[in-house]
Amino acid sequence: MVPSSMWLTAVFLVLLTALEAVVWSLPDADCSDVCLPLPRCDHISNLSPLETFPSGTTALEVSGRLEKKISRGDLDFQKLVQLRGDGLVIVNEEETNTWCGNETRPCVNCQNGQPAATDDRDNADQCADRLMSGRLHSRLKLLQRLANREWPNRQVRVLEAWEEPTATNTGGIHPAYSLHYEGRAARVDVSVELPSQVPAVPDSSEDPQLVSRLGALAICAGFDHVSHDVTDAVNYLSISVKKQKGKYGRITTFLSGATFTEVDIPHGHDLNYKLSHNSCHSCPLFDSDGQSDHQLSPHYRVSDFLSHHPVTTQPYRYFRLRPELVYCLEVVRTALNEDLRVISGYRTITEDQSKPSNQTDTRLHITGQGLQTQTTNSHIKPYDLATAVAEECGTYFISRGQNIGITLLSDSVYFDIRDSFFISMGYNVNQPTLQEFHDQMSNAISTSDRRVKYNRACDASSPSAQSASYKYKEIPQDLGGDQCQSKSQTSNYCSQTEQSRNAWVESIWQTVKLKYFKQTNDEMQLAIKDCLEPCGQCTTGETWKTKLAGCNKFVHWAPLQLTISSQQQTNSDASFYPSNNQMATAKACESNKKCISHTEMFSTLASAIEATYYPTNTSLNTEKLFGMPHNPTPLFDIMQETFAMHASGNTTVWISSTENMAALLDVFKANTALLIHNRQVDKVTIWYLESQLNEVTVIKFLENSIRHWTHSGCISTSRSHATPYEARPFTE
Repeated sequence: MVPSSMWLTAVFLVLLTALEAVVWSLPDADCSDVCLPLPRCDHISNLSPLETFPSGTTALEVSGRLEKKISRGDLDFQKLVQLRGDGLVIVNEEETNTWCGNETRPCVNCQNGQPAATDDRDNADQCADRLMSGRLHSRLKLLQRLANREWPNRQVRVLEAWEEPTATNTGGIHPAYSLHYEGRAARVDVSVELPSQVPAVPDSSEDPQLVSRLGALAICAGFDHVSHDVTDAVNYLSISVKKQKGKYGRITTFLSGATFTEVDIPHGHDLNYKLSHNSCHSCPLFDSDGQSDHQLSPHYRVSDFLSHHPVTTQPYRYFRLRPELVYCLEVVRTALNEDLRVISGYRTITEDQSKPSNQTDTRLHITGQGLQTQTTNSHIKPYDLATAVAEECGTYFISRGQNIGITLLSDSVYFDIRDSFFISMGYNVNQPTLQEFHDQMSNAISTSDRRVKYNRACDASSPSAQSASYKYKEIPQDLGGDQCQSKSQTSNYCSQTEQSRNAWVESIWQTVKLKYFKQTNDEMQLAIKDCLEPCGQCTTGETWKTKLAGCNKFVHWAPLQLTISSQQQTNSDASFYPSNNQMATAKACESNKKCISHTEMFSTLASAIEATYYPTNTSLNTEKLFGMPHNPTPLFDIMQETFAMHASGNTTVWISSTENMAALLDVFKANTALLIHNRQVDKVTIWYLESQLNEVTVIKFLENSIRHWTHSGCISTSRSHATPYEARPFTE
């Protein structure tokens, strides 16, 4: 009598075998690509016979060279992935051999309908042409879906994938450098129309257009290299992929848009690349082979950061690098307007251990989190470079959830992205002291939000003080999608007020001319005409551009002082107020405070700025000649801006309502003359009406605005940091 346990075991094995056959006939259970919408491929051209993608390249150049041949006994063999399911046709040529892999292992029939290995770790039952790298596997599954959409009655045929020795080809059928030996290459074509059986010669060989179109689909599926090959009049695709960790490796994108995919540490290279368990959880390893010349940013390539063998000086193939470091190099380079050279970027463990210990104890070269750099200009000292790194990169690293480390060396600077703020100095650096250096770098980071980012073009928006040599530069206008058009009421208004406007222009000109000029000044006269004679309600367009040009020229050229005292070039302790606010004006100008209302220019032009007219002979209500809604003028704002460029010392700004918050932009017109461009202002105090505003609201508004304004600096004239400011309340 058969024991019940043996009977149950036999039944279980029969059921398991049946289940394996069912599972094998189903599509691959992996959902990562299968469950995603298919991409459109219409824009990709077919790949002609003997054509490659990318054009004119080889598989090794694009996908990277073979590291080593993988055999069934290797640890790397366990990383190969089995292509399950009947969605593709597998051409199993090795089946007729007496052995596959080694002389003791029989070959396995891995065509469709045959049981699969139940466990990817079971080496003995896996078929070579169903084995491949994870990246090749995911791309093939996507190609299968794209082909099924293109040809519902055809299938992709896998002719070759991973390659191993067989009885008839003990060295393998491919060249020794072939990526087939790493499972990173395959040969495919298109089957005959189903349900016909697969013939010895596929019909795609008789119709090259099928393979040409399959080539376009392979490019669309994301294979790194695709080649339309022809051997003995048979057409097929040779496809290959780069190294990758698993089926869906983590992708890192750099400033240039270049992407790198995480790879596994090659077997036998742990001494160079394996990090301790807690070293870094976000420091993937990348393969530089075939990509060392790729741009990571406008001025830096992969080769700039590679580790080099301490004896042969040859670059190592693999590297680690945080994109934040590359970004930091670029912004520091821009801030200093100087080239930066990478002395040492990523280091393998071997190279790092070959360096003097006093330079490696606190550094993070082996994780790709740090680098050493210096300027090519000897006039920029390492301390200045360190300060620029702190200012430009400190808050950026913090915004990424980490912090910055900086080491000051005698001829260069090391910096890294790490968990907590860290400062150190080289053994031969004596000045400043470590504590002084720590405090200075900490202060540089804390004030970096107020650091002015220089605009190399020194654009036209930079304000300036009055000068007879002033030259107006047109400020580009972003019109957006909605361009202003004057309404019919405005056209009527402009017609009705033309005579009055012209009269005011003539009156102002005669005042200026009689007082200051003995002969005609045509440019000055044209400037005041362009400032006040044009009419229109829009603050964009040609009419507004004419007003801007004319008012800027007149305010800067006119011999009407914007200083309170004719003996001084600046107004110390000047006060500012938004236009059209009586309370703020009274506070700013009371007790003989130095406000714009007390200047000669304002006194001369105030009557025109405030001038009104009666729309009809019977109307009791007046309207402004130069103001909203029909005819806004930039004159007062330009006077305020220029007045701000004549300020010095401590200045005050007065606001009395929430509406005045936006009016602060008028006070600090053209990206804030007071806060960004005037180097002679020591401090700005914002006085706000306590019953209408609070300190938090005012400070938050200023902080948000300054983040934008600090990008408008001019390297020849602007401040290094935004002017210090405070907010204080006043009562009615």
